[in-house]
Amino acid sequence: MTILLDGYNFIGRDKGLRGDIPEKRKRLVERLTRYSALSGEPVVVVFDGGDSGNSSQEVSEGEPNGGVHILFSGRDETADDVILRLAEKLRERCLVVSSDRAVQEGAGRVGAAVLYSGQFEARLRSLS
Repeated sequence: MTILLDGYNFIGRDKGLRGDIPEKRKRLVERLTRYSALSGEPVVVVFDGGDSGNSSQEVSEGEPNGGVHILFSGRDETADDVILRLAEKLRERCLVVSSDRAVQEGAGRVGAAVLYSGQFEARLRSLS
């Protein structure tokens, strides 16, 4: 099952999006890489990237990083849009991780499994 993770939602779940965001992104990807290696589950982490000047389609940050694929949304969309589009393609073959109610409801409507960010955090800790 592919994990679709709402990156900034996950990072900001406790104290908001403050501080060194690039470093927080890097640490999250490192944790997800370890998780993917131990669980065997591929992970797609999606970040908002609208201010990066990219077009309105998701932009990959290079090759998959040890089972983790990093995407940034385009200028005219949000990470939520990208996650919902991917969930619609994968349906029951994915698990959407987000605490955003609209994302959870949209993913659930297309048959995807859904998990709150805090619940996935517990899963990450259990495999470390």
